[in-house]
Amino acid sequence: MSSHTPNRLYAATFRAYAKDQGTGWGPVSGDLTKGLILDPRFHTVSCLNESPVTPNKLVAGTSDGNVWRRDANGNWADISPGLPLRYVTSVHYSPTLSNRIFVTHSGFRDNENIPHIHRSDDNGNTWHNISSDLPQVPVNDLFVLPGYSDEVLIAATDAGVYYTTNGGDFWSRLGGNMPYLPVFDFTHNPVKKELVAATFARGIWTFPLDSIFVQQQPVNVSLSGNIRDEMGAGIEAVTVQNVLSNPNGLFSANNVPGCTAYTLTPVRNDNPLNGLTTYDLVLISKHILALEPLNSPYKIIAADANRSGSITTFDIVQLRKLILGIDTAFANNTSWRFIPDEHTFLNPMNPFQWGFPETLDVQVLTSPLSNLNFTGLKVGDVNNSAIPGFSGIGEERTDKPWPIQVEWLQNGETWIATLWATQPDFSAFQTSLGFDPLQWQLELIQPIWQELTEDHFGLSKLQDGWISVAHGSATPGSNHEPLPLFKLVFHSLLAAQQPPILTLGNQPTTSLAYTSTGVALLPVLNQVTQSIDLAYPNPFGKDGFWFQSQQGGLLEILDALGRPIWRKIMLPKEVAHLESALFKNAGIYYWKTDQTSGKILYIP
Repeated sequence: MSSHTPNRLYAATFRAYAKDQGTGWGPVSGDLTKGLILDPRFHTVSCLNESPVTPNKLVAGTSDGNVWRRDANGNWADISPGLPLRYVTSVHYSPTLSNRIFVTHSGFRDNENIPHIHRSDDNGNTWHNISSDLPQVPVNDLFVLPGYSDEVLIAATDAGVYYTTNGGDFWSRLGGNMPYLPVFDFTHNPVKKELVAATFARGIWTFPLDSIFVQQQPVNVSLSGNIRDEMGAGIEAVTVQNVLSNPNGLFSANNVPGCTAYTLTPVRNDNPLNGLTTYDLVLISKHILALEPLNSPYKIIAADANRSGSITTFDIVQLRKLILGIDTAFANNTSWRFIPDEHTFLNPMNPFQWGFPETLDVQVLTSPLSNLNFTGLKVGDVNNSAIPGFSGIGEERTDKPWPIQVEWLQNGETWIATLWATQPDFSAFQTSLGFDPLQWQLELIQPIWQELTEDHFGLSKLQDGWISVAHGSATPGSNHEPLPLFKLVFHSLLAAQQPPILTLGNQPTTSLAYTSTGVALLPVLNQVTQSIDLAYPNPFGKDGFWFQSQQGGLLEILDALGRPIWRKIMLPKEVAHLESALFKNAGIYYWKTDQTSGKILYIP
């Protein structure tokens, strides 16, 4: 009904109509929709309003996202540009300004929960979003309270009624006893100064409009939940809503302002080595090679060290750099990641396919919210060895030894150390080797085992006398013979007559080894000096090798089964050359004299 001419009525289908007293209905517009009759958005005018200031000036909204303005002269203009393409739930002219228009939208039919309230101060040529901090729900209607310069607005939403006294900068919940349910329609009772609201399934409600200006006490509530790892252990020191989780993983944020929306984002980014060892690299390698896929989405996400949305050898490279002390933090990731418990992985064996949330959106009303739970995962840890406690470093404790034999050879002021795995049934090892940098200078690291490369060594602490090595393999070492790993060449700074003293440490790389079944072992050193007789080079290849006998006597070369394949009586200081054709198979051979014995390695 027109507020200017009570005998005039307006209505709409897919176009607008007018009727005066004594006349029939007649169209006053063409098709205001997009004209797509079979479109899922439907084909109808959903709301219509006449300006309280200017007679015959109309504004109309449609179910398929159009907004039109009709000037008093009867001309229509499409004013949709700048507005969301959503169902238009209400259109309103300002009660004081003829060129100010308000429009609300709902994304309910598009599975969207975004509040949409827009205002135009130039007849719809430009639009301003005034939804600000409304809850994340559709808006169904709007009431502009007359007499307050369009600053007092009341919105009907799918979560009740909200109001603003500053034109939309801040919104608050209206009243304290309105249910949290959809409100679809407003009307104004000017006699009683009441707002009348129609709800979905809970009847008609009224509110005294004068009460808007009575100071209301702010509502504060609490938000709480648990943060646990995949095994159910609480994760400590996770920051959520400016509070830290306790040792049991519980967080509780008190005095949180109610009637607003929050996004909870757990954060913990410390100690990247917590739970990270070379055995994790083994398991990740097996996953990449499809030998033994990781069996949970959380482990798969933990293996994505560089946060690329996939698991590749680049993740192994980054994790190894952390173990070796080359890097001290993840380059493009955090130490921990957290996923809301309410999330269901559509493809648990490929959580990256559909993505996953790492935040939790909550709508805070006037009651406490609990069970805001997350599952945390330590990046790089795929065997669940991380210690969730704040001070835990995730080291695996073991007393089972894994011997490393160090064989020393002297050449003047140069000492050569060959390190052997004497129990080669292993899948991973890592350690820090220490020496005195004031007496010795490291000149060369030479990998011998074919799976070792320069990338498996870390020299970030070399000036302090520490060398790091870390390797994990999807195929374990041999079960039969001792395995030569690598050589270290040292030069004496003090003309030392004894070899360097090597020690094992945990900085920057923790000393650990693992069997093929994942049993943790403790590396120990067994150092042997060989300086009487020399076999060189060792290992040898196509050119054979030379043997120098210091004392002279019988020299024997034995195969891996201890059978002699060559022998000769040597003179003191004599050097013998043995051609590689003498050796039928690659592997370990033995030499023996009257005074001493040793091993040599043939690599064709």
